[in-house]
Amino acid sequence: MIIVSFLFGSLAEYLKSAEHEVPRPERCPSCKRQGCFWKHTGYDRDVSDGEERVTVRIQRFRCWYCHLVVSCLFSFLVAYRRYSARVVAGSVETYAMAPASKPLGSYRKIADDGGWSRMSVFHWVDALAAKSRGLQAEVQKEYMLTGRPWQLLALVNEHATSSSSSRAKSVEKGERLNELLQLVEITKVFFGTAPCVLEKLHAHFLKNIESRQLILTGRKIAGWAQQSMGRLLF
Repeated sequence: MIIVSFLFGSLAEYLKSAEHEVPRPERCPSCKRQGCFWKHTGYDRDVSDGEERVTVRIQRFRCWYCHLVVSCLFSFLVAYRRYSARVVAGSVETYAMAPASKPLGSYRKIADDGGWSRMSVFHWVDALAAKSRGLQAEVQKEYMLTGRPWQLLALVNEHATSSSSSRAKSVEKGERLNELLQLVEITKVFFGTAPCVLEKLHAHFLKNIESRQLILTGRKIAGWAQQSMGRLLF
């Protein structure tokens, strides 16, 4: 099982801190006992964040009673990927928002600029594009719950076309890329201008939305339970 910890909002914050200790989970989601977790080793995870390539220590805890083992994953990481949320979200957003000129927004150009593989960028874009339509509805719902005027959402062009869709190998992929662009535009209304709104959306979904998905991966989450330090994902 994975527990998402929000102690650090970015890899930069993690590196600036001299203390990386995460608190023990309060209650075991399996046997429901409280105060039952003990440190259970851990493992090192190599993380790439642009020019930074850092080894991050992931702490594990084990339940004294039922022996459940959980791993505490910092929120700036992406489960099942070795790149940070900033890298994955930024690459996807760049591809979705790329201008019409092919060299500026191709998978290869984005990969070469960042120093990662073209296929990695392809998989990141493909995973989020596939779920963009459903995420649009959830983001709009979250926006309305804040009490802000719906008229701002109405300004988002529902028929916006991503220039990247012209390079898609199928009609379905082109439509998904257009939906990805629309997701970015709706998220900009929600969070305002920011260097990478999809990174903010990643953190927001982990903290606030009753979702069983990690939006920056192609994996689905079977369930979750809330802990004081974050959300438990398994």
